[in-house]
Amino acid sequence: MRGAWCDPPDLDRLFRLRAHRRVDARGYIRYKHWRFYGERGLAGAEAAVWLLGNDLTVEYATATLAQYHLAYEPDERHIRDVTNPRLFATPYPAPQPFLGALAAVTWSPALRLPSYAARQKRVGRADQQPLFVLEEAPQARQG
Repeated sequence: MRGAWCDPPDLDRLFRLRAHRRVDARGYIRYKHWRFYGERGLAGAEAAVWLLGNDLTVEYATATLAQYHLAYEPDERHIRDVTNPRLFATPYPAPQPFLGALAAVTWSPALRLPSYAARQKRVGRADQQPLFVLEEAPQARQG
C-alpha cells in the first residue's frame, strides 16, 4: 500500500466539515435552515456540502456546483446572511431549460427557510373519542 499517513485528529477535523445532502427537484439542497442551489440536473442525487471558514461549497462527485460566502450570527453557529453566490458550469444539464418568459421572475440561489412551528400536543388514546359505538350481536342459542 502507498499513501501518506494522516493522524486521526486531522482526519476527524477534515471530514467534520463535510455533510451529505440530497438535491431536491428544483436543484436545491437544504443546510442549516437554508436552501442552496446546486444543479437541477442532479435532482435526487446526493451532493456534498463543504464548509471551510465562511465559505460553503456544494459538490457532486468531483465537480464543484456552487460556492457561497456566509455571514454568521454572533453565536457563530447560525447563518445570518449569504452573499457572493458563484454558480459553476457543470456537465449535468437540466432536462428542461429555463423558460424565456420566466426570465423576469426574481430568482435567488440561496433561500432562508422559515423557522419550524412549535409542535402541537398529540391527543392520547385516553382522551380520544370513538368514531362510532359497536352494538354487540345477540348470541345464538345452544340447544
